[in-house]
Amino acid sequence: MDRLKSLPNWLRPTLLLGLILLIVAFVGYQLELTLPGRPSNINNTYTPLTKSPPNSVGSYDVLGYALSKEEADQILQTQEGRELLSADNGAVKVTEELIEHFLVY
Repeated sequence: MDRLKSLPNWLRPTLLLGLILLIVAFVGYQLELTLPGRPSNINNTYTPLTKSPPNSVGSYDVLGYALSKEEADQILQTQEGRELLSADNGAVKVTEELIEHFLVY
């Protein structure tokens, strides 16, 4: 306690003001992340930048990675490609029924 009293008179208020500014800045940053009613800044989220889901009939979605119909047709020409685009590997073929029942416009 004696060490605080031995500080110069101008240093104590400066340190206190710095500490208060640091606390206010931290709280303000946390509030910016959690305030509802404003669109979130992509830099403040953990959401990866992804392509929109495929919505053309014949395209594929493989664990979130979209393949166009043309890409899928080319891959399906080989046995390895057919295995890659199987449901066992998380691939989903976009059909008319899937679009009508599950995709929201």
